[in-house]
Amino acid sequence: MSISFAQLRFHGFRRQGATDISCLEPLDSIFIKQEIEVLEALTGIETQNKYKIYAKTSTNAPLLLAKEESDFCARNCLGAMRPFSLNITSAMTGAQIIKLVRPYKCCLSECEVFDGSDNKLGSIQQKCVCCARVFALLDAQGQQLYEIYGPCCSPWSFFIRMPGSKGDAADNVSE
Repeated sequence: MSISFAQLRFHGFRRQGATDISCLEPLDSIFIKQEIEVLEALTGIETQNKYKIYAKTSTNAPLLLAKEESDFCARNCLGAMRPFSLNITSAMTGAQIIKLVRPYKCCLSECEVFDGSDNKLGSIQQKCVCCARVFALLDAQGQQLYEIYGPCCSPWSFFIRMPGSKGDAADNVSE
């Protein structure tokens, strides 16, 4: 999965210190690669997902690592609706940079975003829209910063745009 953010800036999300996300600011895009779990591939039993996050221009060494924390029963019974935490750490120091926490919801999912010190940075909330996937990216005070829009016919393509914008995307996410 590739995420381009040439124009998208992390305003409202930056925190100072060893656990901030400033390492992403100079990058035009990143590449996220999911690690293949042999047990899952052989048995079909869902395991906790792991990812490596690279600078798009250099896939030699990852910048960040991400690991899902979830319950075995939730993964295998609830599938894509399962609750989970996703811890994103520095590949060099192991320090936690970001934590995503998604509770169980049967519809209109949401996810809270925290920095490495457990300060809430914001949240992502699914909107009720017909024939599209639309999410609001909110800051810690609940103010909408961006909208993530995904057409139904392109399951792994998303466009990041200003709230209420029907035109040009600021950036995109694609597989």
